[in-house]
Parts: sequence; C-alpha cells; structure tokens
Amino acid sequence: MVDYQALSIVFAGLSIAVSIVYYASVLRNQNKVRQTQMFMQLHEAKYDREGLDAFFKMQFREWKDFDDYMEKYGPRDHPEESAMYESQISYLEGLGILVQEGMVDINIVNKIAGRRILQHWQKFEQVIKDLRMMAPLGPGHDYCESFEFLANEILKIRKREGLPLYEDRIHPTSQQYQKYNP
Repeated sequence: MVDYQALSIVFAGLSIAVSIVYYASVLRNQNKVRQTQMFMQLHEAKYDREGLDAFFKMQFREWKDFDDYMEKYGPRDHPEESAMYESQISYLEGLGILVQEGMVDINIVNKIAGRRILQHWQKFEQVIKDLRMMAPLGPGHDYCESFEFLANEILKIRKREGLPLYEDRIHPTSQQYQKYNP
C-alpha cells in the first residue's frame, strides 16, 4: 500500500529544492546582467567623444618633473586641464574599486579597457605618487590606490598573454622608466 502522506512530504521537499536551485540560478543571471549593464554604462561614459578627447589630450601632455607638471596642468592656474585629469583618474579609480569589490571581472575590464588603463597608469604614475606625498595638503597617501591595483592587475594579465605593455608611454620621471631604460 502506498503511503500518500510520505509521498506528499517527499514531493513537497523536492519542489522546495527545485525552487531553491531555480531561484539561485535566476539571481546569478540577474547579477551578471547588472554587472554587464553597470560596466557598459561606465564604458560608454568614457569612450564617448569627450572621454576619448580627454584621453588623447592627456597622453600627449609633456613635463619634466612634478613642479613642471603642476605649473602646466595644476588646478591653481589650469582648472580645466586639472578637471580633465581628475575626471579620467576618478573613472579609473572607480573601476579599480569595482574590480577589488568583485563587482566587475578583471578579465572583462582588461578586454575592454586594459590598454587605456595601462597607458594612463604608465603616463601618470609618478604624478599620482608625488600627489600622495603632498599630504596633508594634497589628496592623501591612499590617492588612486585602486587605480594602481587595477593597473598592476592589467599588467599581469597582459604579460601573461603576451600583449603589448606600452613601455614607450612610461614617463621619464616614473619609477618604471628606469626598469625599462637602464
């Protein structure tokens, strides 16, 4: 004789288990969709004409040392140039935070923006490190740490995959420059 009560308990248990698996799958997919949407919004915001214009203008900046940089591009005498720098750096810092927090996958970031991230870091590494040293008047010792983390992770990936490292973009004042140009 069939025990209908036991069968109904087993059926209810299986239904709950299937529901949990389905719900977890839906949540996982929604999370991926949200990550993709968030990253694409960030990507589109900096790869529009204005973002690309700022990137190229910054890549062609030239300076001899930190004092020269501040004289040519600092906020006191050149607020528009400084705002362009802060806009680009803030975007990259934010992207680094998202990667550190696991909200965006580093491999996706590398495929979409790795070259740009690495070129910016190589160009402005020493400026960023000199700004850190300006504390308490400057931005502080933690200035752009997430951007630095992001650039270092991108560098590891690009080395591992044999992709260009853009050593020619490293500014002569950078600590990296000595490594590549002894």
